[in-house]
Amino acid sequence: SSELQSFQGYSLLTLVTKGPGAAARYGYSESLYPRSLVGASGLFGIRTERYQYIRAPREELYDLDQDPLEKKNIVREKPAVAQELRAALEATLSRHTRADDAQAEGRIDPETAEKLRSLGYVSFSGAKRPTVDDRNAPDPKDLMGTHNEIMRAIELGDSNSFREANALLTGLSVRHPRLFLLPFLLGENLRALGDQRKAITQYRRALELNPFSDQAAVGLGNAAYAAEDNSEASKAFELALQLS
Repeated sequence: SSELQSFQGYSLLTLVTKGPGAAARYGYSESLYPRSLVGASGLFGIRTERYQYIRAPREELYDLDQDPLEKKNIVREKPAVAQELRAALEATLSRHTRADDAQAEGRIDPETAEKLRSLGYVSFSGAKRPTVDDRNAPDPKDLMGTHNEIMRAIELGDSNSFREANALLTGLSVRHPRLFLLPFLLGENLRALGDQRKAITQYRRALELNPFSDQAAVGLGNAAYAAEDNSEASKAFELALQLS
């Protein structure tokens, strides 16, 4: 049927009828966590029974027979293996596209742009969603320190040590001024401290950096409502509904 023809996957019939050696099998994996947390490149991998290949700004290859803990990157030692798995990964990525991937490439629609303008943002009608597969983004391996500091700030916030968390986040914001998660977390902590006006400033900064963040819009709405600015609260909540 047409539904079966459009289904993305592999038939297991050959494996059943001819055994496990009939065709090469690959396992696919991905992590978009580095992209959402620290603005780094997403990680995409493919694995065989022996090798694990990871596409990153600095690609990685591991021999699982000799190195099951994946401690030694052998991508330069095994260029042919790396090339084969790289090609298999690219074929998998091109074959299995997702609706949210297509949306991620889209621009802000006119209705959302108008709501942003009503909140004072005038330059986002052509803004694009952050792509999940940005090859120009930093390598996650280079941002482990930043990751650990953000997680520490989140832990401090969770334990109600909001001022200590914000001191850490403020320092990170100086080093990473384009990372929208930092002003968002600052806004969350300031709102918890009852400083709604400063929280509003941080949420607005988060929306400047990522006008597609429904969480930043909700935070802005909550802070504006607590500050008795019902007009901005209403606009922010409408924007959050539009983005969600």
